Amino acid sequence: MVWHYWKPLVRLVARAPAEEESRALIGKVLLAFVPAAIVGFLFHHLIEEHLFRPVVVAASLIVVCVIIIFVERLALHFDVRDIGWRTPEAVTPVGIQGSPKGRVRGSGFR
Repeated sequence: MVWHYWKPLVRLVARAPAEEESRALIGKVLLAFVPAAIVGFLFHHLIEEHLFRPVVVAASLIVVCVIIIFVERLALHFDVRDIGWRTPEAVTPVGIQGSPKGRVRGSGFR
């Protein structure tokens, strides 16, 4: 994601000192990241011990590929242009749940 959106991200960070909306977006992204980081930190050893085995990785890849194919065939379309209206309470679970199903079109950046 960072590689794909690096230009808009650089512009967003450059605008942050002068623009409240940019600072709010950066804060919400960081807030959404915190729960996933905490879970990863707390369960790091269990994750490495159980989830990095070749059988688990191969099975996970197959399952995720099947899910992606299924979701792509649903042809759901989301137009995400602005997440500024989201409250901090609304973005925090994103770090645990992941992104919405379907295609996310638009970058959310201006």
